[in-house]
Amino acid sequence: MLDGLRRQSALLVLDNLEHLPGAAGWVAEWLRAAPGVQMLVTSRGWLDLREEVVFTVPPLALPAGDSMQQILASPAVALFAERAAHHGRPLDAGDDDRRAAAEICCRLDGLPLAIELVAPRLRVMTPPVLAARLQRRLDLLTGGAADALPHHRSLRQALDWSHDLLDERERMLFRRLGVFVGGWSLAAADAMTGDAAGAWQALEGLLRHHLVQRAPDVGAEPRFVMLETIREFALEALAASDEGAHGEQVRTAWVADWLASLQDRLEQGQRLQALALYRAERGNVRAALRWAFHESGDRLLQARLVTRLVEAWYYDNDAESGEAWFGRLDLAALPGPWRARVLLVGANLANHRCDFDRAAQRAQQAAEQAGADGDPRTEALAWCQQGKACFDPEAALALLRRGQRQLQRLGAPRDAALASWWLGKRLAQEGGRDAEAGPVLALARQHLLAVGDRWTAGVTLIQQALLAARRGDPLQARRHVDQGEAVAMEHDDSVSLATATHLRARFELADGRIEHALRLEHRTLELLLAEGEARIAVQHCRWLAHLHAARGEQEPAVRLMAASAGRYGDERFLSLTTVSADDRSDWLQAAQALRHTLPPATYEHWWQESLPWSPAQALALSVSLLDGSARAPI
Repeated sequence: MLDGLRRQSALLVLDNLEHLPGAAGWVAEWLRAAPGVQMLVTSRGWLDLREEVVFTVPPLALPAGDSMQQILASPAVALFAERAAHHGRPLDAGDDDRRAAAEICCRLDGLPLAIELVAPRLRVMTPPVLAARLQRRLDLLTGGAADALPHHRSLRQALDWSHDLLDERERMLFRRLGVFVGGWSLAAADAMTGDAAGAWQALEGLLRHHLVQRAPDVGAEPRFVMLETIREFALEALAASDEGAHGEQVRTAWVADWLASLQDRLEQGQRLQALALYRAERGNVRAALRWAFHESGDRLLQARLVTRLVEAWYYDNDAESGEAWFGRLDLAALPGPWRARVLLVGANLANHRCDFDRAAQRAQQAAEQAGADGDPRTEALAWCQQGKACFDPEAALALLRRGQRQLQRLGAPRDAALASWWLGKRLAQEGGRDAEAGPVLALARQHLLAVGDRWTAGVTLIQQALLAARRGDPLQARRHVDQGEAVAMEHDDSVSLATATHLRARFELADGRIEHALRLEHRTLELLLAEGEARIAVQHCRWLAHLHAARGEQEPAVRLMAASAGRYGDERFLSLTTVSADDRSDWLQAAQALRHTLPPATYEHWWQESLPWSPAQALALSVSLLDGSARAPI
């Protein structure tokens, strides 16, 4: 055949070349001997020839969203619909069949062969029933066309075909990588083999055979992913090898070590980079937690994971998940020092959830346990958490000062800087203590910058802006807000950005521009609701009520007050969640004035009718009034 090609100008098509050992050698020989010949080769892996140009054929595109237009535009759904009609079961015109088809295609990763294989099941199932039965994909993806190649008649056979092409080291890594959920880093692959050089070589082999894919990098960190259909096959191979428990154990140990490095990044103020890494690994973190709590029985491993995750949960605004995992810990089974650290974590989580009574109780228990164990750092941090949750201002300030002093004595610079920030913030919140709050906040900012935490240092500027406004220095106040807002935007910190926007609204009100103040306060609520911070948002609904009362709009003012009082309406709660005493004073004065001027029956009717409203409904009412649109949701 080669002799016949030497003088030809031709395109030679070679299909499924991966099953021929040594194919790369003779393809190279043919290309050298027959320069007029070009080859189009299909294969599950590349040949690694210098002349080779690789075109990867990706799965079919899945729906880009949940709308029916997006579902119908998906090539994967279009193929499913075509094959469904071919087998005598065209999709109904209604939404149920089409949404089920989208779910099926997503579960099959858009793989054309998988879609071809599953479509005949519609002879006996509806699309919704088929979607519900796809928990184990490989069992359903069998029985292709009678004239198809053997490895095209079931997805498991197709994967067996690729798996058989791997060497033993590649097979070992392939099955172990199945334990990762949502992808993994190069460092995680190293951990699965204990051999960094061997891991990247084996990983390259898996990439060559398209059993794994490169995912988008996270910063400078390369990431890899396995389609869920292929991952199911890998997990079956792992179970058959009796390495399942070992793979889970190694993955969980790697997650625990990785969380320690993530915690270091967060403590250094690298919020954006750390959160990007955490969100990429979130599936693996959750899988590690499930295994640690349900399979390992290792109480210390459970405690280690939870304590290392507390800052990630905080910065990812996911304290609810943290609280759920904290609740599964067996505190009595932990050694004293670990019990104190875990209770401190629980106090931190409860404070973030604005569950202040529980936070104070846990923090007190943590301080007592740490004191008994001779752990002064945990004891001091527990005093600070207790102070943050304390409703009595004098007791709160005493606890915060006590914690701050002890952390300074211990030479813990970041902890001491944070304690100073918490103390300065509480002093500024209370009002009447500005002369003390200013130097404390300035010192906190200086120390935070010294330890490299630019983000928290930027947040202190927003509180310093409040103090500048109170002492009648609007230019300094605006400069502080500008700087703090820039840092918040740089670090994608919507909550701090919302606080800065709220202060701008206060500045506008002080200048007599109520409409501008309202628009800024609308933006404040939008930012908080987008972050899921409903607890903080309700307090801004109260200040929004104050603005509408200032405009003479009594009914919406009462309704907005009711919407905030119906959720977290405890005045003690209000004292710890508003930006400052000024906000509390504004709201209380407006509430008292409305109660004295309106007929009691009218006031009560509006109040009771609006108690169930969410912050989003309250915001919608305020926006509609300002824009002159319909007064929904009244």
